[in-house]
Amino acid sequence: MKQSGAMFLINSAGRVLLVHPSGRYNRKAPWMPPKEQLEPGETPLHAAERAVVEELHLSPDSCSDVRDLGSVTYKSKAKTILCFAARYMGNDEDVQLDWENDKYGWFDFEEARAIIKEEFIPMLDSLKGKGQA
Repeated sequence: MKQSGAMFLINSAGRVLLVHPSGRYNRKAPWMPPKEQLEPGETPLHAAERAVVEELHLSPDSCSDVRDLGSVTYKSKAKTILCFAARYMGNDEDVQLDWENDKYGWFDFEEARAIIKEEFIPMLDSLKGKGQA
């Protein structure tokens, strides 16, 4: 089973960053946190931090207060995502997407819950009410 690390970034307004995957076949795909598949010898946290750098072109030091949220397994059982949350310390408009995603947005928890891949809803619910990572 493949494993990935994902990072839920929470900005100063308590909104969560989600990305939408690129490609015509993903037009109706749900949104999700930035994530990267683990490379050999890599920890889940490092993969999640790498997702922030590679997918969003943000500096590694733009995040603080990182915490473990646990994991989710896709219904297909093809992948397990080990999730983390972090407080985003940069400017919301500094995000620059790579080719893997065609859109990003900062969403309140109810908005995010309505568009996120179903398996990630428990992670969002664990963050809701805290308003921050």
